[in-house]
Amino acid sequence: MLRSACWSAVLLLLLGCGSDVEKGEASSPNILLITIDTQRADRLGCYGFDRPTSPVLDALAARGTRFDVARVPIGRTTQSLASLMTGLYPPLHGVRDLWGPFGVLAPGRTTLAEELSPCGYRTGAAWAVPFFDTQAQGLAQGFDFQRSWKDDVDAKVVSDAALEFLDRGGEQPFFLWLHYRDPHMPYGPPPERAREFGGVDYTGPYEQAFYYYPIEGRTVDLRELPADRKERKARVVYGGGGLSAEDHRRARNLYDAEVAATDAEIGRVLRRLRQLDLDGETLVVVTADHGESLGEHGYYYDHGEFLYDTCLRVPLIFAGPGVVVQEVAAPVRTLDVFPTLLEAAGARSTEVVSGESLWPGLRGERPIRGRPLFAETGQLLLTPQHARRPIEGIAGRAVAVVTDRWKLIRTPGLSQSDGYELYDLQVDPAEENDLAAAPPAECPLADLKRRLADWAARVHEPPKSSDDSPLDPDQIRRLEGVGYIMGRGK
Repeated sequence: MLRSACWSAVLLLLLGCGSDVEKGEASSPNILLITIDTQRADRLGCYGFDRPTSPVLDALAARGTRFDVARVPIGRTTQSLASLMTGLYPPLHGVRDLWGPFGVLAPGRTTLAEELSPCGYRTGAAWAVPFFDTQAQGLAQGFDFQRSWKDDVDAKVVSDAALEFLDRGGEQPFFLWLHYRDPHMPYGPPPERAREFGGVDYTGPYEQAFYYYPIEGRTVDLRELPADRKERKARVVYGGGGLSAEDHRRARNLYDAEVAATDAEIGRVLRRLRQLDLDGETLVVVTADHGESLGEHGYYYDHGEFLYDTCLRVPLIFAGPGVVVQEVAAPVRTLDVFPTLLEAAGARSTEVVSGESLWPGLRGERPIRGRPLFAETGQLLLTPQHARRPIEGIAGRAVAVVTDRWKLIRTPGLSQSDGYELYDLQVDPAEENDLAAAPPAECPLADLKRRLADWAARVHEPPKSSDDSPLDPDQIRRLEGVGYIMGRGK
């Protein structure tokens, strides 16, 4: 599962001793971490959306810190959540696929729950991901209370589990992670929400293209999807084929209705915190595993195979004790959540991670600066003849480097501009104007290409097992120099 002797050494150093933390003197708040599958930032009111999809999250953002731009390192659920739980990029934590032998946290890697438990936290989690085997994949490590379901459950079931955990009480502070999945395709909101947002139940061409949950009365995933349905879905995903303008309107309405239904259930959990008189001592964090393309760049109702911000950009909101009210323009990463929550809990990891703590900035002690991001695509899940680019295992994955202003993408197999795409995010946040053929003079293109090539070499190394060995200080400095890791205690 590890990339090479060198990279296995990196992994050993990074999180070889998950309980090796230094406890701070500050009191430890409760931590409620909420992740919403497939949640775009720009479909929330607090991010400027003009529909009432998120009154609960809007109110939460109004009493805390909202990050204008937060990005994930990969637009796939398992890999992205593993980065959230470890503070590491996928090549470093070892989870490269959604499932299978390379969908498992590498041996010796530790999760946020494992780091917080020795600090006196009781830990709980509820995950709504049908294909997500949290035990086998390693993301359940360190959680005392766990609820997960093999069926595609709605937000109410997740919130019910959250209330069960909260009602158990206890003298210790808690860390509770909730993962809601409702905005994920196929969009199937409660009927009252569908009506509220102008959506309908699945009918006609829309059903034929997308409704693969369930088949013959049972829940399936893409590995079991019949070839004809898989190909039909692929024709829609890569270009929107077979759907009318009305079908597309309904699809987006249903997505918004799913967002609203999830928001309401999050509200139920926050109300219980108030009823238990816990809201004043609970740090609430809301983010997502990835976004969703709703037709931008010709990519419909899916995620993971392209590196545009429709899939990489997610909401990130912090509210609770110590957090000042502010909106932060500097771009950050979900990788930063891991060290931030450790520091908020009065702990500091002594290991090297890819993320950097936001806690001093959340407390208003210093400005939050932008952080660069490396990103990679996930594996191909649909029929390759309909894909817009070749994806053959690790070697076919596109990669990107993102700074405060620039995004450079390199896609294997694309002929134009040697496979590069370049976007000026300051003037073109929708990434509609590819500048790779004629880059502006002020763009540090050579440096971006160098950094991206170095990162691609790591991403494209095939996963394999190797013996761990110590990492020398020169290797640590080199990795810190190119931005892959942040150093001890940062």
